[in-house]
Amino acid sequence: MDKTPSVFWQCVTGPKLYQIYPNSLPRDEQLAHLYRKNISEIVSDSVLLCLKMSFEICRTIWPLCLWYYYQTDSFTYENGISFLENAICISIIGIYFMLIRGLIDSCSLQFFDTAEILLRI
Repeated sequence: MDKTPSVFWQCVTGPKLYQIYPNSLPRDEQLAHLYRKNISEIVSDSVLLCLKMSFEICRTIWPLCLWYYYQTDSFTYENGISFLENAICISIIGIYFMLIRGLIDSCSLQFFDTAEILLRI
């Protein structure tokens, strides 16, 4: 098994094998190579889903927030720095969980075995 940075990057951004239905495998390989989610995939999917939902909510209501901060004279340098710090922390949390997922998947032989079977189809 090749342990190059490109393999690690493919594990970070690669396919979510547990979302591929077992019916896509040939009948004799369905039970033998069924891929189950590991704990890192479960936790990282939950965290990234929460971050995506938060981003979509903020993207939807930003005009109201902008209007509120303008009306309450909250546009200050300190508030801008605080907002920037919070945005950076949220971004780092998402990156952290993506890297943990990639690290665990790049060390998992079951992940590579299942990916090889699916790529042969």
